[in-house]
Amino acid sequence: MKKVLVSLSDNIGLVFDPKDVRFLREKFRIVGSMIGSLDNQPIQNSLLGIPLSLLPEEIALLLEKVPDVDTVSNIHQGIIAQDTINYEWPKTEFDKIKKLVFSDLWNKGHYITSGLKFGGDYLVYNGDPFLYHSNFIATVLNYEELLSGHDLVALGRIGTNVKKNRVLCSFDFESNSCIYITIRWSGF
Repeated sequence: MKKVLVSLSDNIGLVFDPKDVRFLREKFRIVGSMIGSLDNQPIQNSLLGIPLSLLPEEIALLLEKVPDVDTVSNIHQGIIAQDTINYEWPKTEFDKIKKLVFSDLWNKGHYITSGLKFGGDYLVYNGDPFLYHSNFIATVLNYEELLSGHDLVALGRIGTNVKKNRVLCSFDFESNSCIYITIRWSGF
């Protein structure tokens, strides 16, 4: 199995090799986001290049789902190389819920990216984001969390304004399953 080098900086995973970026996308549906400037146009920021930044959920998923540790090997803490993978995430109960929801969506065959630009936790795609638009804005909540009517309306309207369904996601530890509720604003 191919080795992929992921560098850690403050628990943010960075992939610098274009071949590794392609391998992660094609083999594991790990999309991340490009954060580097392009050599020939360093001032613009509409198109970005290497390195690929990985969400904590993406790193955790790779470490969990790939039985052969060689696939994700030599994770570096800053500049100092480590022989063992020392990635400490999730740190909180909410991080654990996010990891479980991300993993469940990934197991269902979706591509997942950060949903920050649309006010959510994730954007969920039915296929590669180069070819498909996202269908859903996923927002992760604690299972017991109460939402006001205003919150529900706002979440639904934001999703509708960008032509996406809002999905409220959580994990029920009693039933050991993810819970999804879709909200779509519709005028009468």
